Amino acid sequence: MVLQSLEDISGIQGIELFDCLGRKVAEIHNKEGSRDSLKIYYHLMKNFPVLDRTAAAYDIELFAEYADDARNHPRKHPNIDRLFEIERNNQVFLIRIFSD
Repeated sequence: MVLQSLEDISGIQGIELFDCLGRKVAEIHNKEGSRDSLKIYYHLMKNFPVLDRTAAAYDIELFAEYADDARNHPRKHPNIDRLFEIERNNQVFLIRIFSD
């Protein structure tokens, strides 16, 4: 499982995503039900300067065990749905960490 090999997120409260105008568009918190998403988005932030089409495609690969389920059940996995939307619409977001 890819998730087990990613960075530790225990000291991170969450991340925020900002659009090109600086508006906050999403938050992912370090809590049950979103920890896997936070771990993958955090890994992405460490490896890409922005969340764009290329980064989204990479991130979807990391979500491998959930990506097919997300394709077949829209809105079940909103953090993966966001990545599909970024790919489709060629969007760009900045990621910022907020910590304890």
